[in-house]
Amino acid sequence: MPGAAGTCAAGIEKRGIKRMLARVRETIRKFDMLKRCDKIVVAVSGGPDSMALLHIMRNMQKEYKLQLYAAHVNHMLRGVEADEDAAFVANLCKAWEIPCFVTRINVPSIMAERKLSAEEAAREVRYHFLQHVAAITGSNKIAVGHNADDQAETILMRFLRGSGPGGLTGIPAVRSGIIRPLIEIFRVDIAQYCQEWGIETREDSSNKRLIYLRNRIRHNLIPHLESDYNNQLRKNLVTLGEILQGEESYWSEIVENELSRTVLWQEGTPYIQIEQFNALSKALQRRVLRAVFQRKEITGAGFVHVEEVRDLLVRGSVGAALHLPGNWRVIRHYAHVALEKEVPGEEEIINVPEPVLLKVPGTVRLPAAKLVAEITVGSGRCTGRPGDKVGLFDLEKLHSPLYVRTRKPGDKFFHTGTGHRKKLKEYFIDRKVPRAERDRILLITHGDDILWIVGYYADERYLAHNTTQKVLCIELREE
Repeated sequence: MPGAAGTCAAGIEKRGIKRMLARVRETIRKFDMLKRCDKIVVAVSGGPDSMALLHIMRNMQKEYKLQLYAAHVNHMLRGVEADEDAAFVANLCKAWEIPCFVTRINVPSIMAERKLSAEEAAREVRYHFLQHVAAITGSNKIAVGHNADDQAETILMRFLRGSGPGGLTGIPAVRSGIIRPLIEIFRVDIAQYCQEWGIETREDSSNKRLIYLRNRIRHNLIPHLESDYNNQLRKNLVTLGEILQGEESYWSEIVENELSRTVLWQEGTPYIQIEQFNALSKALQRRVLRAVFQRKEITGAGFVHVEEVRDLLVRGSVGAALHLPGNWRVIRHYAHVALEKEVPGEEEIINVPEPVLLKVPGTVRLPAAKLVAEITVGSGRCTGRPGDKVGLFDLEKLHSPLYVRTRKPGDKFFHTGTGHRKKLKEYFIDRKVPRAERDRILLITHGDDILWIVGYYADERYLAHNTTQKVLCIELREE
């Protein structure tokens, strides 16, 4: 009788393995992970997940005519244990006749240099190495061993950190040539698979260290929630991720259409059109802004920043500005909001509250630019268009010293079009110059006259013409 019971148990276990393999195949089919003759780099740490993945890929090798390679990274974080993991993977791959690439990367050094956490640095170097191996082997895909437990932990961790719907989609089954055939298989089934096939595995001691948030979620939080609140928590989290993946896929098409209608891109700078943006629903507004942030790779911008920019678009005044993480500045103009990368020292260029004498010839140096005044015979050597940062004036009409400054209350200049003096403030409003920029625009003064509003307008009474004998060329040169 005991023998019969043992045979029955073995039969149940084999059926369990078959069911798991069937589910892996279904995952591969559902997400269209494999094609015939694929070349695949399999990430192998030596743990149960990666060993089961390599074994499954090996079993499917003939069916799909796959060409497999294994890749292992020794992160130099666990001393002898990490060295033993690397040797284990290399020896097993040799026994299984799978070409194996092993590397050692000093992750602690990278952590110190770039101020990254151990998890961030290890992940970065690992994927970089996988892509390197794919390149040198001509592989078109990379397979990694993330499983359903990893998915549940990721979704819960992102929820705790305040992620929105996009983050709660979890780990994608397929993205950018990376496939995850075990993403719908739970850890307990993978462990049983390794046991039944007699697959030896390694255990990473760092997976038990509770200094890492993921480990605390895995070993403390999820068991507590499943024990005291819902024993289906992990399955429910995985289901939530799958639901939201479908939602995000639907929304992505809509957002893409709205981006092309709402955002103009000029030399990489996004200009969000206020009228079109304000016609969108609040949900679409938020998604459009998140899409812009992602395209500009603005890291560290969360819901609070999205709402600040949205409020600037909906209710902000012209010239209002705010700052985003990573030295990004958002400025509201009359018809649009611009998202620009801040340049160190940029604000200093225009900070000239007190008049500075501009010698002729001579140079006025500013923190990130200089004004150069040169005298030429005729206008051939120095040419520029109205609005450029070059001004050409008739030297013989200039009888007072020239000064450089920025605007002050009550400034007026002679406007040829009207034939009388016009307030500088009104001119800026008419030209729709953002308020934030007005204090940074240089003025060249001549006595009581504003000779040149640099980059905008020059007093035509003093401009050089074809018959001018001595031309004063003033140029703003950024350094």
